[in-house]
Amino acid sequence: MIQDVAAMNPKGHVKVELYDENGVFYTKEKKNLVVLDANSIVAEMMANPSKMIRMTQTDHGDTDLTTNAEGTYTFHLSIQPEVKGTYDKDIPSTNTNTIITLDGVENITALLSVKVGTNVLQINQDVFLRDAEKGILEFAVAPTQPISVTYRKVKDPMVRIIEGTEVVKVGAETWKRGNVASDANKTYVIDYKTGEVKFENTKVNVTVTYDYHRKYCLGFMALGGKPAGHPDYMPVSFSNTDKNKTDMPEELDGSRVPIMFPAEISDGKPEIDIFPTKPIDVIEKTVTITAADNDSDGAVDTVYDLDNSGNKLLALVSVKNLTTSTDLVVGTDVNIKDANAATIEFVNVPNNGDQFEVKFQLQANNNHLTYQLTQAPVVALEKVVHEDINGNKTEYVIQDRGLKLGQGDVWLLNPNAGIIQFSATPSTGVPVNTPGQLTIQYRVNAGKVVKFIADFPKGVPGPVKLTKTDTFTVSGGMTTFALTYPAAKDASGKFIIASVKRNGNPESYTLSPDGTQITVNNAANGDVIEVQYTYEKTTHEIYQVAMFDGKDKATSKMFNISGIGPITKDQNTGMRVTWSVTF
Repeated sequence: MIQDVAAMNPKGHVKVELYDENGVFYTKEKKNLVVLDANSIVAEMMANPSKMIRMTQTDHGDTDLTTNAEGTYTFHLSIQPEVKGTYDKDIPSTNTNTIITLDGVENITALLSVKVGTNVLQINQDVFLRDAEKGILEFAVAPTQPISVTYRKVKDPMVRIIEGTEVVKVGAETWKRGNVASDANKTYVIDYKTGEVKFENTKVNVTVTYDYHRKYCLGFMALGGKPAGHPDYMPVSFSNTDKNKTDMPEELDGSRVPIMFPAEISDGKPEIDIFPTKPIDVIEKTVTITAADNDSDGAVDTVYDLDNSGNKLLALVSVKNLTTSTDLVVGTDVNIKDANAATIEFVNVPNNGDQFEVKFQLQANNNHLTYQLTQAPVVALEKVVHEDINGNKTEYVIQDRGLKLGQGDVWLLNPNAGIIQFSATPSTGVPVNTPGQLTIQYRVNAGKVVKFIADFPKGVPGPVKLTKTDTFTVSGGMTTFALTYPAAKDASGKFIIASVKRNGNPESYTLSPDGTQITVNNAANGDVIEVQYTYEKTTHEIYQVAMFDGKDKATSKMFNISGIGPITKDQNTGMRVTWSVTF
């Protein structure tokens, strides 16, 4: 796997889905390129399975509108190593089992409370975790009433929040961590295991920035724009000449998102090629033979050799007695006696000295027995079916997955090049050159496919601030002009206007409250107004997608890259990328 990166490339492909509140409305698929740094990524994953990388996350939003079990209001972080849950089960009064399985609950990390009827049990005294992974409890006394279990279990084993790294703001005000959530003291309570930040009352416009550890892996995808110099609106493609690429320079800021784990893994599907059958290449020759007693047995011979240069005799086209100007009937008057030796036989003994013109066809080569598959290297043949022009299907015999030359009806002649060869005399009795088509199922380079999925939700990538210059000529006494885009605001809420000039000189102005129109003072007919300002672009043209081993662009390595566009993604559209890689 890590020696032959090129072999992963033909099997990899990317599926892109755009979706909105009504579901998926656009789908596109394309192949990818696995780059050379993939070797390093896989090697590091194998060398240190416990390796962690440190990352920073910022979450925005509001608290829940209802209280939790503790009477506080929760703001949920996007990184949640564990999650709380409740399990209820009816237990019959006749129960005698002390071992109870919480169906569907696995990987429990802690029991928070256990009730039997209305009785609260003492954890690790009245009830124990018998098997945390399987969700099995053991009771000191067999319960005979309904049970209610509150627990904490693993949600994402890949992550762990680093305690003490969080900065919590409500609006622009920074709050402190405390033992009790208090609005008066501006304190919150945090549960690092479940990613819950708790406040005394509901809060809006909460921002939490914090660090967390994630297990080192092929963990992120990012979106990219148009490469420098690439034509607008033209698809981007990568080839083997791009294998030395180490990054995606056009990566859009804020577009790198984590891959969802665990990823789906399955046996790779076989490749399927369909080919028309090949006719046999022929050489047509004409010779003249003279009837004679060549073997000196006292009788004119009926069997004669044709000049075949070692090639197989395929057919007699025509035979004519030049002496009597008579055409012989092939199959009645004369036949092929031995195709490999290229001998023919007259049914009746010819007259001594008669000359015959024989036109015949020889097999030029064995090209009709070999086929070049579209993918390589090939590790196994699975199924080969011949279908003739009448729709009759014949399945050829494959032995040992086609890995032994000359065994069965078809085999791998050169697995690395993807070349297969058929027997000239298959056991099915249907030669491969019989007019029709071949359907060939085979596997390339191994058989495990991993589907990496990442979701780029609405608003990702975020808006990009760009500079624009609008130029207007005053006419008709008009002094108010509509900007091409609404002006953007800075962090303090002020519009970003770099300059407003009238006839090349700075001029005072008034901007509309929504930033869409500007009124220039002292403007007169014929004046040229130039406005340089900043605006936010919320729609992105996506040309590329790539996978990385980390979130930091400066230190991460790229595993693969694919041209997928251009695809337009606006702030109200989500994008789901499914990347299938065969190992």
